[in-house]
Amino acid sequence: MTHMTILVENGGVDLFEILSDTGIGIMSLSNAECASYASKILYTFKNLTRLHLRGTLSG
Repeated sequence: MTHMTILVENGGVDLFEILSDTGIGIMSLSNAECASYASKILYTFKNLTRLHLRGTLSG
């Protein structure tokens, strides 16, 4: 699973709990909500080499 790329457009807490402790190499997150969920378990991604964050900044 270390050669996998995951693109998350709409994900919840359950999805990121399932993905925790995996060997995902590249993850792309499409919105701030996904980034927030992922940030809580980011340290569990053992082989994550790239993290792409997409979206717009407002405020």
